[in-house]
Formats: sequence, C-alpha cells, structure tokens
Amino acid sequence: MSVFDPLRGMFSESTQIHYECRNCGVTLDTPIEECPHCESAEVAEYRF
Repeated sequence: MSVFDPLRGMFSESTQIHYECRNCGVTLDTPIEECPHCESAEVAEYRF
C-alpha cells in the first residue's frame, strides 16, 4: 500500500460537468448552442 492510495479515491477519473450561460447566469442541463433564457451564444462548460 502506497502513501498516496487514500488520495487516489479523492482524485478519481469521474468528472462532473456544469453548463452555464455567461450572459445571464442560468444553469443548463445539456450543452447547447444558445441559452433558452436570454438567447446568448455565450454558454460555458465547467469540469470539476
């Protein structure tokens, strides 16, 4: 057992993705081309 084994579980390969309109701040469920709330094309993708 390595000293780093407990840390590997904390930094696993699973990634959460969050989509958000940069113009109005609305959270989106899926990656889309245009915000349905304000019609802006500035949709950001954040990976955690």
